Amino acid sequence: MKRAEGSDDVILRFYETKGRDTKMVILSPKL
Repeated sequence: MKRAEGSDDVILRFYETKGRDTKMVILSPKL
């Protein structure tokens, strides 16, 4: 899921940076 539409690009970079943390939080809400 990669979209380069300006605003989405910023969001993609955010998820790429915090992607692991986000997945960990979603998969492990205990964190």
